[in-house]
Amino acid sequence: MICKKLHTFAALTVLTCALLLPARAKAADYKFIRQDTKMTCVNTETGTHIKSQFITHKGYTYYFDADGYAHTGWLKLGQNFYFFRADGSMVKKDWVNNYYFLANGRMARSRWITKTSYVGSDGRLIPGYKRKVKPGFVNTKDGKKYRNHDGSYSQKTWQCIRGHWYYFYSTGVMATKRQIGDFYVDAQGRMVTKKWVRIGKKRYYYRPDGRLRKTQKVTPAKPSSGKTKK
Repeated sequence: MICKKLHTFAALTVLTCALLLPARAKAADYKFIRQDTKMTCVNTETGTHIKSQFITHKGYTYYFDADGYAHTGWLKLGQNFYFFRADGSMVKKDWVNNYYFLANGRMARSRWITKTSYVGSDGRLIPGYKRKVKPGFVNTKDGKKYRNHDGSYSQKTWQCIRGHWYYFYSTGVMATKRQIGDFYVDAQGRMVTKKWVRIGKKRYYYRPDGRLRKTQKVTPAKPSSGKTKK
């Protein structure tokens, strides 16, 4: 008799808890529509096209751009990079050329992928990388480069080093005596600030932030009209 009452009480308790708990929302159903080489996705419950959103379906993750089409190739969102195959599926836990993508699809940076494979701050695999690398300028046959603490070389970017700004080409070589956009770097590769610089027949003034402010033509000196004494 006592056991029967306990079973009845337990059943009522479970039923009460079930009624009090919020109902789990039903997962949205999606319909994928392929149009030639492009693909769109529709929420079948609302009838709306998915835009600017990640969708994971049957183990594959896709990203639909603002135009509603599945993204392919490289994608940058915020500070993260992703890569999507030709069918729109996200690359995860795999290499694409010299870049590795983690389980969440993000490109790996500044970390070991295997015991012998390390990717730098730009995500690129660094062959023969050693754990302890001293950062600094390196002279090469092509020109001066800058090696970072992770072993990678600065490429196609401005970089502040010990209080001075330098620009490095896509080859990694430091720019010298060149106009880079609105900025100018001197013979040492340093960005010029608060200074006039003569380039050809013109003089240029660069503001404290390094941007070009104004230009002046160089007026050639007039020859003296006086006669030379013998």
